Amino acid sequence: MRAVLFDFDGTLADSAPIITQCLSEVLREHAGINLEPAALLKYVGPPLPDTFAELGLDIPRMTKLYRQRYLEEMLSTPLFPGIEVMLRNLKARGVPVAVASSKPLNAINILINHLGIADLFDAVCGASPDETNGSKATRVAEALTSLRHQGVDTTDALMVGDRIFDIEGAAANGLRCVLVEWGEGPADEQALAWRTVGTVAALERLILTETLERADVPA
Repeated sequence: MRAVLFDFDGTLADSAPIITQCLSEVLREHAGINLEPAALLKYVGPPLPDTFAELGLDIPRMTKLYRQRYLEEMLSTPLFPGIEVMLRNLKARGVPVAVASSKPLNAINILINHLGIADLFDAVCGASPDETNGSKATRVAEALTSLRHQGVDTTDALMVGDRIFDIEGAAANGLRCVLVEWGEGPADEQALAWRTVGTVAALERLILTETLERADVPA
Protein backbone atom coordinates (compact mmCIF):
# COMPACT_ATOMS: atom_id res chain seq x y z
CA MET A 1 0.00 0.00 0.00
CA ARG A 2 1.22 3.51 -0.77
CA ALA A 3 2.23 5.76 2.10
CA VAL A 4 0.12 8.79 2.99
CA LEU A 5 1.38 11.97 4.61
CA PHE A 6 -1.15 14.17 6.40
CA ASP A 7 -1.03 17.82 7.32
CA PHE A 8 -2.43 18.33 10.84
CA ASP A 9 -4.19 21.67 11.34
CA GLY A 10 -7.19 22.00 9.04
CA THR A 11 -6.80 18.48 7.68
CA LEU A 12 -6.99 16.06 10.60
CA ALA A 13 -7.83 18.49 13.40
CA ASP A 14 -10.32 21.36 13.47
CA SER A 15 -7.69 23.71 14.86
CA ALA A 16 -8.73 27.00 13.28
CA PRO A 17 -11.11 28.26 16.01
CA ILE A 18 -8.51 27.92 18.78
CA ILE A 19 -5.58 29.10 16.67
CA THR A 20 -7.37 32.23 15.46
CA GLN A 21 -8.77 33.04 18.90
CA CYS A 22 -5.33 32.78 20.52
CA LEU A 23 -3.75 34.79 17.71
CA SER A 24 -6.42 37.49 17.99
CA GLU A 25 -5.89 37.78 21.75
CA VAL A 26 -2.09 37.94 21.52
CA LEU A 27 -2.15 40.54 18.73
CA ARG A 28 -4.58 42.71 20.68
CA GLU A 29 -2.82 42.41 24.03
CA HIS A 30 0.80 42.64 22.90
CA ALA A 31 0.78 44.48 19.58
CA GLY A 32 -2.31 46.69 19.72
CA ILE A 33 -3.71 45.02 16.59
CA ASN A 34 -7.45 44.42 16.75
CA LEU A 35 -8.45 41.68 14.35
CA GLU A 36 -11.36 39.31 14.88
CA PRO A 37 -10.60 35.57 14.66
CA ALA A 38 -12.44 35.29 11.33
CA ALA A 39 -10.01 37.78 9.79
CA LEU A 40 -7.06 35.58 10.78
CA LEU A 41 -8.07 32.36 9.03
CA LYS A 42 -5.49 32.89 6.29
CA TYR A 43 -2.79 32.46 8.93
CA VAL A 44 -3.89 28.91 9.76
CA GLY A 45 -1.35 26.73 7.99
CA PRO A 46 1.85 28.70 7.33
CA PRO A 47 4.63 28.82 9.94
CA LEU A 48 4.05 31.44 12.65
CA PRO A 49 7.26 33.38 11.85
CA ASP A 50 5.85 34.03 8.37
CA THR A 51 2.65 35.38 9.90
CA PHE A 52 4.38 37.76 12.29
CA ALA A 53 6.81 38.85 9.56
CA GLU A 54 3.88 39.76 7.32
CA LEU A 55 2.37 41.77 10.18
CA GLY A 56 5.68 43.57 10.76
CA LEU A 57 6.09 42.34 14.33
CA ASP A 58 8.96 41.07 16.50
CA ILE A 59 9.00 37.44 15.37
CA PRO A 60 10.73 35.71 18.35
CA ARG A 61 8.76 37.68 20.95
CA MET A 62 5.34 37.24 19.32
CA THR A 63 5.95 33.59 18.54
CA LYS A 64 6.83 32.91 22.19
CA LEU A 65 3.76 34.81 23.45
CA TYR A 66 1.45 33.02 21.04
CA ARG A 67 2.85 29.61 21.88
CA GLN A 68 2.37 30.22 25.60
CA ARG A 69 -1.29 31.12 25.00
CA TYR A 70 -1.89 28.31 22.55
CA LEU A 71 -0.44 25.62 24.81
CA GLU A 72 -2.94 26.68 27.48
CA GLU A 73 -5.90 26.23 25.13
CA MET A 74 -4.98 23.62 22.53
CA LEU A 75 -6.35 20.52 24.29
CA SER A 76 -9.83 21.67 23.28
CA THR A 77 -8.93 20.95 19.66
CA PRO A 78 -11.16 18.23 18.14
CA LEU A 79 -10.56 15.96 15.19
CA PHE A 80 -12.83 16.56 12.23
CA PRO A 81 -15.75 14.08 12.25
CA GLY A 82 -14.79 10.75 10.73
CA ILE A 83 -11.03 11.29 10.84
CA GLU A 84 -10.29 8.79 13.61
CA VAL A 85 -12.37 6.09 11.93
CA MET A 86 -10.58 6.71 8.63
CA LEU A 87 -7.15 6.52 10.28
CA ARG A 88 -8.07 3.27 12.01
CA ASN A 89 -9.34 1.84 8.74
CA LEU A 90 -6.08 2.78 7.01
CA LYS A 91 -4.10 1.19 9.84
CA ALA A 92 -6.13 -2.01 9.53
CA ARG A 93 -5.42 -2.11 5.79
CA GLY A 94 -1.69 -1.71 6.36
CA VAL A 95 -1.37 1.78 4.89
CA PRO A 96 1.78 3.56 6.19
CA VAL A 97 0.67 6.92 7.60
CA ALA A 98 2.69 9.95 8.69
CA VAL A 99 2.08 13.49 9.88
CA ALA A 100 4.04 16.20 8.05
CA SER A 101 3.17 19.55 9.60
CA SER A 102 4.66 23.00 10.11
CA LYS A 103 3.19 22.90 13.62
CA PRO A 104 5.77 22.41 16.41
CA LEU A 105 6.41 18.72 17.00
CA ASN A 106 5.85 18.96 20.76
CA ALA A 107 2.34 20.37 20.22
CA ILE A 108 1.49 17.67 17.67
CA ASN A 109 2.63 14.90 20.01
CA ILE A 110 0.65 16.32 22.93
CA LEU A 111 -2.49 16.55 20.80
CA ILE A 112 -2.32 13.15 19.12
CA ASN A 113 -1.76 11.51 22.51
CA HIS A 114 -4.61 13.49 24.04
CA LEU A 115 -6.87 12.56 21.12
CA GLY A 116 -5.94 8.88 21.38
CA ILE A 117 -4.56 8.51 17.86
CA ALA A 118 -0.78 8.47 18.42
CA ASP A 119 -0.60 4.74 17.70
CA LEU A 120 -2.07 5.23 14.23
CA PHE A 121 0.99 7.02 12.78
CA ASP A 122 4.23 5.46 11.59
CA ALA A 123 6.00 8.82 11.68
CA VAL A 124 5.19 12.24 13.13
CA CYS A 125 7.18 15.21 11.84
CA GLY A 126 6.79 18.82 12.92
CA ALA A 127 8.79 21.97 13.43
CA SER A 128 11.27 22.66 16.20
CA PRO A 129 9.92 24.64 19.20
CA ASP A 130 11.22 27.93 17.77
CA GLU A 131 9.80 27.03 14.33
CA THR A 132 13.00 28.02 12.55
CA ASN A 133 12.78 24.91 10.36
CA GLY A 134 9.03 24.80 9.85
CA SER A 135 8.75 24.79 6.06
CA LYS A 136 6.34 22.22 4.67
CA ALA A 137 8.89 20.96 2.13
CA THR A 138 11.29 20.19 4.99
CA ARG A 139 8.62 18.39 6.97
CA VAL A 140 7.53 16.29 3.98
CA ALA A 141 11.14 15.30 3.28
CA GLU A 142 11.63 14.38 6.93
CA ALA A 143 8.49 12.23 6.97
CA LEU A 144 9.52 10.41 3.79
CA THR A 145 12.98 9.74 5.22
CA SER A 146 11.51 8.41 8.46
CA LEU A 147 9.20 6.05 6.57
CA ARG A 148 12.03 4.81 4.35
CA HIS A 149 14.14 4.06 7.40
CA GLN A 150 11.31 1.78 8.51
CA GLY A 151 11.40 -0.07 5.22
CA VAL A 152 8.39 1.69 3.68
CA ASP A 153 8.36 2.15 -0.09
CA THR A 154 7.49 5.84 -0.56
CA THR A 155 7.54 5.78 -4.37
CA ASP A 156 3.84 6.58 -4.72
CA ALA A 157 3.39 8.45 -1.45
CA LEU A 158 0.54 10.94 -1.35
CA MET A 159 0.29 14.22 0.57
CA VAL A 160 -3.06 15.25 2.04
CA GLY A 161 -3.55 18.82 3.25
CA ASP A 162 -5.80 21.86 3.06
CA ARG A 163 -3.58 24.76 1.92
CA ILE A 164 -1.28 25.71 -0.92
CA PHE A 165 1.68 25.19 1.44
CA ASP A 166 0.85 21.46 1.36
CA ILE A 167 0.79 21.48 -2.44
CA GLU A 168 4.14 23.27 -2.58
CA GLY A 169 5.73 21.02 0.04
CA ALA A 170 4.52 17.92 -1.77
CA ALA A 171 5.71 19.15 -5.18
CA ALA A 172 9.15 19.95 -3.77
CA ASN A 173 9.42 16.26 -2.89
CA GLY A 174 7.87 14.89 -6.10
CA LEU A 175 4.51 14.01 -4.58
CA ARG A 176 0.92 14.58 -5.57
CA CYS A 177 -1.26 16.52 -3.15
CA VAL A 178 -4.93 16.13 -2.32
CA LEU A 179 -6.62 19.10 -0.65
CA VAL A 180 -9.57 18.54 1.67
CA GLU A 181 -12.47 20.95 1.30
CA TRP A 182 -13.24 21.05 5.03
CA GLY A 183 -10.01 22.93 5.81
CA GLU A 184 -9.12 26.59 5.40
CA GLY A 185 -7.90 26.60 1.80
CA PRO A 186 -9.78 28.95 -0.55
CA ALA A 187 -11.11 27.81 -3.91
CA ASP A 188 -8.15 29.23 -5.85
CA GLU A 189 -5.75 27.09 -3.80
CA GLN A 190 -7.92 24.00 -4.15
CA ALA A 191 -7.88 24.46 -7.93
CA LEU A 192 -4.10 23.86 -7.88
CA ALA A 193 -4.31 20.47 -6.16
CA TRP A 194 -4.05 17.13 -7.93
CA ARG A 195 -7.42 16.23 -6.41
CA THR A 196 -9.85 17.71 -3.89
CA VAL A 197 -12.23 15.77 -1.67
CA GLY A 198 -15.32 17.01 0.13
CA THR A 199 -15.78 14.25 2.69
CA VAL A 200 -13.62 12.00 4.83
CA ALA A 201 -15.27 8.97 3.26
CA ALA A 202 -14.26 10.22 -0.20
CA LEU A 203 -10.70 10.74 1.00
CA GLU A 204 -10.50 7.21 2.35
CA ARG A 205 -11.79 5.79 -0.95
CA LEU A 206 -9.25 7.84 -2.89
CA ILE A 207 -6.37 6.64 -0.73
CA LEU A 208 -7.39 3.00 -0.98
CA THR A 209 -8.53 2.72 -4.58
CA GLU A 210 -7.11 5.48 -6.82
CA THR A 211 -4.46 4.28 -9.27
CA LEU A 212 -1.44 6.58 -9.23
CA GLU A 213 0.58 6.82 -12.42
CA ARG A 214 4.14 8.02 -11.84
CA ALA A 215 4.06 9.90 -15.14
CA ASP A 216 1.72 12.43 -13.52
CA VAL A 217 3.99 13.21 -10.57
CA PRO A 218 4.94 16.92 -10.64
CA ALA A 219 8.50 17.62 -11.74
